[in-house]
Amino acid sequence: MAPTGGATVVLRIQVNLPLNTAVPRTAAHLLPQRPLRVLAETPPLPSAGARLAAMPVAPQVRRILLGEGTDQYGRFTPLLGVYHPTNAGANRGTLSFADPATERPSVGSTEVWELWNVSPDAHPVHMHLVQFQVIDRRAFSAPPPQATTMSNGWTGVRLAGPTSLTAAAVPALAHEAGWKDTVVCPPGQVTRVLVSFNRRGRCVDHCHILSHEEHDMMRWYEVI
Repeated sequence: MAPTGGATVVLRIQVNLPLNTAVPRTAAHLLPQRPLRVLAETPPLPSAGARLAAMPVAPQVRRILLGEGTDQYGRFTPLLGVYHPTNAGANRGTLSFADPATERPSVGSTEVWELWNVSPDAHPVHMHLVQFQVIDRRAFSAPPPQATTMSNGWTGVRLAGPTSLTAAAVPALAHEAGWKDTVVCPPGQVTRVLVSFNRRGRCVDHCHILSHEEHDMMRWYEVI
């Protein structure tokens, strides 16, 4: 194959030893072939949308806020928090990792988590000890986030609304059809996932960009 992209040498292999003619090279000297074990065919996994539509009772919906604030020194920091469009008391905005858990799903339950990204960056959000399926993404519009004072003294943000969905939902991409533990949340969009909780205990959810998760874009939830 000819080099591409302007490269003159892609790979050079230089053989210095003569051919070893003592090594048999006929098929008769090869090890006997063994067929690979055949596994039973696994039925295809239904899409998250199909599973959601088939649920007899509408699942609990939790709304997570992805935003940006500043710490006590005025340094930029990405943050996670809570967004509730109809309950002003629950619309707390971004929170610190030290704040109490705001999500406490029951063990064995399946919920819809909506990830509302009001920051200008895409964030790969990771949830520990669960697997989920991506449902869809949808663009939204909202007034500029309001500044808030967080419990640790940092400046956070709050999505005070009103918000409106401005485009049709875009279903999960082909490579997102299976089980996931991380999902990319584009800016200005709400990303929905269908997640089941099968283990009791405290777990964390966070952005998987190292500098973000290390600078407080991390929260925890408790499965009870």
